[in-house]
Amino acid sequence: MRSNPAVVVAKSVVLLALFTCSGGAVAAHPEEAQILDAYFNYVTGLGYRDAELAKANSVGNELETKVLEAGIARDRDKDRLAKALAKLQGAASASEPLKQDVKPGERKPPPRALIINVRVDGERAVATTNSGTPIELRKVTGGWKIDLARWGPDRPKEQQLKESQAASEVIRAVLAKVDAGEVKTADQLKALIKEKEAELKAKK
Repeated sequence: MRSNPAVVVAKSVVLLALFTCSGGAVAAHPEEAQILDAYFNYVTGLGYRDAELAKANSVGNELETKVLEAGIARDRDKDRLAKALAKLQGAASASEPLKQDVKPGERKPPPRALIINVRVDGERAVATTNSGTPIELRKVTGGWKIDLARWGPDRPKEQQLKESQAASEVIRAVLAKVDAGEVKTADQLKALIKEKEAELKAKK
């Protein structure tokens, strides 16, 4: 069914043109401000591995929420593995805090210019990024939120959940060896990762 044009609010938001001297973005309509806030809060949650912030700015069923949580848990594990590798390599990044440990007040928000267009149609909206990627949102109790059913790879949610859980299983097995002092060099760590990945595949 086509939407009634009379109730469709279609607006372009060119954020670079709306920036104030202080660097803040000004939306032309309250709904646009809420949509942008939901998107940037969600992306900040993902970037800093803050599952609660990401969930607070998204809406989905139980499976979709589990996929979100598993993905963030996987990324936390990847960060820990990257830090362990950097430490073995003597890289400067080894001294940097994990993203999950960065306090909210110290987080750098994504650049507002990432979103160049917002289209609102009733209780649904599409925010388009500067790379052309459409981000779908839904208006629910509590305001606009990222639609988890429309977020992520074009694969079944069950598959995405299994992939994230499998990746975490491999990484945690590797990190257990690292924490036990059984890994002394970066090459040993890389070899161990391959070994654990092979073990996981063999179980399938």
